[in-house]
Amino acid sequence: MAREGDPRAGRLIFDRYQAIVNRRVRRLLGPDTDLDDLVQNVFLAVFKGLESVKDSNNLAGWILGVTNHTIRRELRYRSIRWLWWRREPELPDLEDGTTPSPEAHERARRLYAVLDQLPQLERLALTLKKFEGCTTREIADACGYSESKAKRDLKTAEERLARLVSRDPVLAEYLRSLEERRTG
Repeated sequence: MAREGDPRAGRLIFDRYQAIVNRRVRRLLGPDTDLDDLVQNVFLAVFKGLESVKDSNNLAGWILGVTNHTIRRELRYRSIRWLWWRREPELPDLEDGTTPSPEAHERARRLYAVLDQLPQLERLALTLKKFEGCTTREIADACGYSESKAKRDLKTAEERLARLVSRDPVLAEYLRSLEERRTG
């Protein structure tokens, strides 16, 4: 439909995939007021590159690939912008429309401050695994390298994260409790 130039195609693609893209961007980049702009940038790139889609049955995977590429670019820009201007991000409303508690805001702020210290590909690999539940193969595809490099990056990122979190007792306790709940 999009390849034939149907003007409704863009709206249909956006309506179908915007929630998935929005969730991935928010989970991987954390609280920030610029995320809506980033989601729009993802869809601009999607619409610009639609003609390059080889398998329309894998449109969702291709769109998430564009999303991951856009996130990687944003992480590079953030590291440069950090040198010039640093501000505290705002925590967005939760998916159910409620506003997070001050404690949740503080935990998120601390967590994303730690994640900001990781190299971008390690951060991307770790957040895809922990926040999105991606497999090592999916992480490798998203980062554009081999599955063995994805495993190494995950291991390194988890070790770095553990060292960084150990310096923050509040965050360390929170992540421990999350892990205990997850493993039952």
